Amino acid sequence: VGNKFDFYNVVQAGGSGTSTVNYTGTTDQEVYNNVSGSTVDNYVDNDPLDDFVVYQNLGFSGSGTKIMHADSPTGTLIVSGNFTLAPGTEVVDFATNNCALLVGGNYTTGSGSTFNAGTRPIFISASFNNAGTSNFGTAAVTFNSGAEEMLTTVGPQLFTNLAFAGGGIYDMNAGSFHISSQGVLTMSNFSQLNANGKLTRNSDADGSATVADIPSDCAINGV
Repeated sequence: VGNKFDFYNVVQAGGSGTSTVNYTGTTDQEVYNNVSGSTVDNYVDNDPLDDFVVYQNLGFSGSGTKIMHADSPTGTLIVSGNFTLAPGTEVVDFATNNCALLVGGNYTTGSGSTFNAGTRPIFISASFNNAGTSNFGTAAVTFNSGAEEMLTTVGPQLFTNLAFAGGGIYDMNAGSFHISSQGVLTMSNFSQLNANGKLTRNSDADGSATVADIPSDCAINGV
């Protein structure tokens, strides 16, 4: 690599356009992130604004495992737009390097695809469309849009730590959403959740899911 490069398209005055990067391999691939150091990885992310955003829209397909590189033990992948797993058998692995994820647009998984989170947080700033498998484990998943957003899932979707914090209206439109028996649901910042009868707080021998105190400017409807 002779110079730095950046997959995120910074639109200049008078310009337009959208950058989308797709990892499509049928064997394992490393997904590059903004990193520091003296290796070739140091040449990823050449944004003069130093916002650490490497991708505008990021997609995955094929049949291999896509292992997210982390720039440090506290690495975070920042995608300014949409994060999409196409229908297929690909596995997107954030657990191996325990990388956090910040999605500025929609989070989508297609049928047959799998997303495996680590233990670090995940932020989703638009809709959630889950036709595949999203294994969030104990990672804190926060929806932080200020607009009205749709949440849909084909299979039951389990969360441990789930928060709605952006001040938007979040509609659970299809499927079933579950908080684990050790989990907590948190509302903040004028956020409104329309559960529409699709939200379940799980209970077992280890305990029951809880809802943190709901601020007076927030609401959960249709539980």
